[in-house]
Amino acid sequence: MQPETVEDCLRAARNLLSIREHSKWELARKLSQRRFSKAVIAESLNALEEEGSLSETRYLREKVRSLILKNYGPSYIELYLKERGLQLPQSLLMEVYDQLDLSPEQQIKNFLERNSSLDTQKVEARLWRRGFKMEHIRNSLKDLEAF
Repeated sequence: MQPETVEDCLRAARNLLSIREHSKWELARKLSQRRFSKAVIAESLNALEEEGSLSETRYLREKVRSLILKNYGPSYIELYLKERGLQLPQSLLMEVYDQLDLSPEQQIKNFLERNSSLDTQKVEARLWRRGFKMEHIRNSLKDLEAF
């Protein structure tokens, strides 16, 4: 039996949203895997947005916060979201950093304090892979060496 109605699709979408926030693209993909038609999915997603159950901005905030707390930098976060079809406004990124009372430079300094025994090149490479700008990394290393 194939699910047909918008009500069934809305129920499935609400179940997914009750677990965690989803982007519109992500939710559409999951509903499509459950064999709902594109028309039913589109109608359901519009209804969810209108009622406020589905919000790209809320999803972005939550995802950015999660990635920052996992010690990823701005470049990684932007790329991660871009790969999922989402644009990250710089203002939203800075807003989340402010809410966490943190900055990319502070993240780097925290990492350096925890990993002070590592070779400088390894530290640079690790931080760069995590999405921090090389100028911020090198400035933080210079500041650390000055102490």
